[in-house]
Amino acid sequence: MSSSEPAASPRVGLVTKDLMIRSRVEAGLGEMAARVEMILGDRLTGAFDLLLLDLNRDAAERLAWLARVAPTQPGVEVICFGPHTEMAELNPTARAAGASRCVANSHLPETLQRWLRSRGGAPPRPRRATA
Repeated sequence: MSSSEPAASPRVGLVTKDLMIRSRVEAGLGEMAARVEMILGDRLTGAFDLLLLDLNRDAAERLAWLARVAPTQPGVEVICFGPHTEMAELNPTARAAGASRCVANSHLPETLQRWLRSRGGAPPRPRRATA
């Protein structure tokens, strides 16, 4: 790939059943959101650059899933997010299951932007609304 070619969009897996959270993730990633894939069930389709795990509901079940899946995704960054009132309790369990970090829901957009910058990407530009 030449330096004039754009870098491939990161492949982001999102474990949630909440479509509003998907919208927040896509807004945080801006134009890079093209590769956000909802993960429903136990199987992953290929390798991801980032896995986002919603701990707002069914946290124990999702962390057990992460403990099973993390070894199949070497090098992937895993960010768990959930209620700020539960982060102190969830963080050690999430880390033990394979999470890179845990953040409160309110910090998710900022965390996604930081993650993109760490990959050499520019801060995300908002996606244009389609009529």
